Amino acid sequence: YLIRARLGSVLEVRRIPDAGHVVVCGLSTVGFRVTEELLRLGERVVVIEQDAANRFVLTARRLGAAVMTGDPALIEVLKQANAGDARAIIAATDNDMTNLEVALLVRELNAEQRVVLLLNDPQFAQMLREAADV
Repeated sequence: YLIRARLGSVLEVRRIPDAGHVVVCGLSTVGFRVTEELLRLGERVVVIEQDAANRFVLTARRLGAAVMTGDPALIEVLKQANAGDARAIIAATDNDMTNLEVALLVRELNAEQRVVLLLNDPQFAQMLREAADV
C-alpha cells in the first residue's frame, strides 16, 4: 500500500504542466464543480487538496485533473503546482482565510497572476474589497 501510494504521488507530480494550466485549490463541492467544468471545456487542471481521502479526489483524477495532496496555503506546494506560471488560480476551499492566504501567496509568486477566491462570508468579502482592493 505504501509503495503504491508513493508511486501514485510521484506519477501525479509528473503530470503537472509547466505553464498555461489552471490550479484549483480545494475540492470542496464548489471546487469540484469548477474543476469538472474546466475539464469539460478542455482546460488542463491541477488540483491541490489537503485531504487525500476527500470524496472528490478519485473522480477528479478520473476526469483528467492532476491532483496533488498538500496544503495550498504553503508556498512550496503552490510552487510544486507551478502556480506562478499557471493561467489562473482558483482558491475554493471551505475556509475563507485559507482562500485569502492562497491568493496572497500566489501574488508573491507572480504579481500579475489571475486569482479567483471563494469567500463564503459576504461581510468579509466586502471588507476585503474596500480595505485591500481584493
